[in-house]
Amino acid sequence: LLARVELTPNPFTPNGDGINDEAVLRYSLLSLSLARPVEIAIHDLAGRLVRVLYQGLEANGRYEDKTWDGRDGQGSLVAPGIYIVRIEARGDAHTHTQTRLLSLVY
Repeated sequence: LLARVELTPNPFTPNGDGINDEAVLRYSLLSLSLARPVEIAIHDLAGRLVRVLYQGLEANGRYEDKTWDGRDGQGSLVAPGIYIVRIEARGDAHTHTQTRLLSLVY
């Protein structure tokens, strides 16, 4: 279901200088008969949820519109470190999950 998952730049630096302030997530959804639920979440290395980046319905296609600005669910900048980006797509017959590690530095 999920293909060509890319996360750039990695590392990224949300310090407000206008250079690499956001990480962009790109991915393709394949083999869906209709729009299905997709969730993208950021977790710290302990597995704690930092932020739900996206939750909604998506159909087959290439997506390049999801970004993370280094902020948690309350809008505060998170600490520098490595974070887990989890993408979950619920297909017609099963759920497909992929994870990527993303470094945030200042």
